Amino acid sequence: MKALSFRGRRAPFVTAIMLLTAVSLAAQDQSVRRFGFFVGANDGGSDRVTLRYALSDAERVAGVMNRVGGIDRTDMILLSDPQPADVRATAEGIAREVGRAKGDSRRVELLFYYSGHSDERGLLLGESRLLYEELRTLITNVDADVSVAILDSCSSGSFTRLKGGWRSQPFLVNDASDMSGHAFLTSSSDNEASQESDAIGASFFTHYLVSGLLGAADTTNDRLVTLNEVYQYAFTETLSRTAGTYAGPQHPSYDIQLSGAGDLVLTDLSQRTAAIVLEPELAGRVYVRNATGQLVAELEKFPQKEIRLSIEPGAYGVELITGGERLFAELRVAGYGEERLVSGDFDAAGLERTRSRGDESTGTDDDIFDEIRNRALEAAERAQKNALVRTETTREYDPLTVDIFPGLRLYPSREPEDIRTSTTNVAVGIPIAYTGRVNGAAASYILNFGLGPVRGAQYAGVGNIHEGVVRGVQSGGVFNLSDGDVIGVQSAGVINILDENLRGLQAAGVANLAGDSVTGAQFAGVFNMAGTVAGVQASLVNVLDNGSGVQLGLVNLADELAGGQIGLVNIADDVDGVTFGLLNVIRFGVFDYSLAIDDAGIVWNTLQHGTRGLYTVYQFGIHQNDLEGEGPDYFSSLGFGSRVWGGAIYLDVELLAKTAYVSVESEAVVFPSARISGGLQLGRNFAVFGGVSFDGKPNWYSVPETPAFSGNEYFDAAGEGFTVYPHTFFGIKF
Repeated sequence: MKALSFRGRRAPFVTAIMLLTAVSLAAQDQSVRRFGFFVGANDGGSDRVTLRYALSDAERVAGVMNRVGGIDRTDMILLSDPQPADVRATAEGIAREVGRAKGDSRRVELLFYYSGHSDERGLLLGESRLLYEELRTLITNVDADVSVAILDSCSSGSFTRLKGGWRSQPFLVNDASDMSGHAFLTSSSDNEASQESDAIGASFFTHYLVSGLLGAADTTNDRLVTLNEVYQYAFTETLSRTAGTYAGPQHPSYDIQLSGAGDLVLTDLSQRTAAIVLEPELAGRVYVRNATGQLVAELEKFPQKEIRLSIEPGAYGVELITGGERLFAELRVAGYGEERLVSGDFDAAGLERTRSRGDESTGTDDDIFDEIRNRALEAAERAQKNALVRTETTREYDPLTVDIFPGLRLYPSREPEDIRTSTTNVAVGIPIAYTGRVNGAAASYILNFGLGPVRGAQYAGVGNIHEGVVRGVQSGGVFNLSDGDVIGVQSAGVINILDENLRGLQAAGVANLAGDSVTGAQFAGVFNMAGTVAGVQASLVNVLDNGSGVQLGLVNLADELAGGQIGLVNIADDVDGVTFGLLNVIRFGVFDYSLAIDDAGIVWNTLQHGTRGLYTVYQFGIHQNDLEGEGPDYFSSLGFGSRVWGGAIYLDVELLAKTAYVSVESEAVVFPSARISGGLQLGRNFAVFGGVSFDGKPNWYSVPETPAFSGNEYFDAAGEGFTVYPHTFFGIKF
């Protein structure tokens, strides 16, 4: 079971906000800032085969763009098997972030990447569909100067055909130009299948896209890979490799509408990264694999040309197929080192001999790929999918299993050959159940260990440890640990830990942890944490990256939230909604302290904290006579305000409940007040402001004299209602 992966965490704690915000704002310059939105969706619904490499493809592209594509980790989000609501909420959050960034950057760019299932109408996310029209709207609603969208999915060419954009002439611009517009790339045309391959451990299109971004597409040797270069490289290689497959050739397509001149740079290989350099003397087909055997890059190396591949530090094996020979070299790249390969670094390894429909091949590069294709054709002739389309392995089936311990099965007496390929309807543990796929229910006195979907209920006296999908109820007396998705309810006496997505309810006596999205609710006695929430978080402490809904707790922490925070302490980067609490620290909201004096001689200390739409106001005032030792008159205020106009010149409107503490009569008088103020922001943390407040005296009160009820009367309703006393004020804000 893989470890929890809380991606995109930016932990908006108080110290981080107070210290890092000032540093980051001071360090901003008028440069290009890029945001990345990456989506991998292996699950295309119950009527479609689960993909193997969609999520890993998205992770690879995100990693490359972070390393050499200029996207900081704090400016990228990766979603795995999301629902359309998750994509919408994330896109809206990015739109807000981009809007703020535009004031501090010369240009803001957005890169959206999707790998998964789709059809001619839209993206297939689980049992739901996100229409291409809506996806385009979500992307265009992000007010970036340049938006690049890359879709690696079947029939994705329909996305580029919308609004007449199919196969328009590329008109690209470089980083030094004043540019605007969009570029949409897709892995196939509107009526073609996009294919993934076990041989390369990825989809063809993304594999060549990544290879190109790492340097294989750098045709000009300027160490800058442009959009035009990488598209041409991915198009040529994808078409070449899929021309003979069972599913047929793929023709990547594009819709590029950019104004400017030059080429849009996607990756900069001159940055300090580990690298493999192929010297000009080398020629042939090159394959680079890391220590785990993953194919990292593939390219055709032409003579008289140097190729630099940006990679991660580690050990690598490099294969070179040239002139009927298969050569092999091993190397290790450390830190930001650069290892150069020449012909003398390679040893002969013997070309693999393959067979093409009964005839021995000559062992050329094309024959090796022919063998991959022929195996797929043979698999199709046996009524199975080829290597590019996934099928489940034949499973052993038992309607009922009864386990004592893992490896000790009471019924049936035989053990499955491979627990991962076994299926049962009901699994019982006395005291521990250990099962593969469960299509029904699992119950045990102590523990359930499950390796596949549970399409019903999973109950254990102590806990459930499950890998895969639970569609129904997962209930443990102490804990639940799930590596997949839960659609229904996850309930535990102490803690729930979920690495993927929850659609329903997550409830625990102490804590809930969800690595990705929660669509529904999290309830816990002490602590909730999630990547994205669309719904409710309720606990003593709530933490999330971004979402839409409400956080209810003593302490609420969020990165970006569309909705509200209700608690004693609310902390967030940005809240598009409201916050209610004793202390609200919103990085991109309002957190201002000011000193002001009004015409009644009252000196006011004011703290405004919350969102721009709705913030909380605390005030403490003391009359100037008190400062001169003539007897105290104190004032306090509590209320709410809204920054109706922000920027260098701002305007605040506030409604307050004021209290005057009059020492002579030892009385406290509570009265309503409204305040309108405007200011000029002279620095990041300094402003001058002024305005008018309207203090209302209840005429049915028998109140002593107080400076608040002095000066000219604005309104007197003949002894009824209120008498309103306007007071002007001015001050400075920090």
